[in-house]
Amino acid sequence: MVNGHDDFETRCFRCLRFAYTCSYDGTWTAGGFICGYCMKTKWTLPAADCYFAQHLTARGFEIEKLDAALKHVKTWGTAVDGGAHIGTWTAAMAQRFATVLAFEPAADTFECLIQNTAGLDNVVSLRVALGRAAGRATITDDPARPGNTGSRHLCDGDEIEVEALDEFRIEDLAFLKLDLEGYEYFALQGAEQTIKRCRP
Repeated sequence: MVNGHDDFETRCFRCLRFAYTCSYDGTWTAGGFICGYCMKTKWTLPAADCYFAQHLTARGFEIEKLDAALKHVKTWGTAVDGGAHIGTWTAAMAQRFATVLAFEPAADTFECLIQNTAGLDNVVSLRVALGRAAGRATITDDPARPGNTGSRHLCDGDEIEVEALDEFRIEDLAFLKLDLEGYEYFALQGAEQTIKRCRP
């Protein structure tokens, strides 16, 4: 029991995870139970995820890798966050770049991306996967990493839209981040003209 509530029914009202998945670390507020993770960070995660909460900081996930990459940026026009997940890197990029295009095909993580970047007027979030050319695909979980929504990958199917980055005709691409779980090569093929033109 947590505060008189059944262990298996109590959820954090913010991230919707069950209390038992975070060892009941948290507190009760007027809005309901809030887990310790949500008390410490601002990030919204999908209910299906049981991996990222323990790895997120107030600034995001492995944000030091982004910090290192940004040291090489020369101009600050448009950034692309391919495989934006819940938007921790998108939010950080929005502090530096004029525009950030955030691509995230999975419905639940896309919803979190929208919530986590709310109020950032220079972020354009697109529920699209990046690939070699326009088409359709399905996104599926990695059975070797259950509960890790960041490990989902594309496969044959018709559930989500796939677009080539070249079709967006970006004229000032300054930074290109791709974290596509094995689909990066195809996304680079679809971005060839943009990369040649902008040299990010």
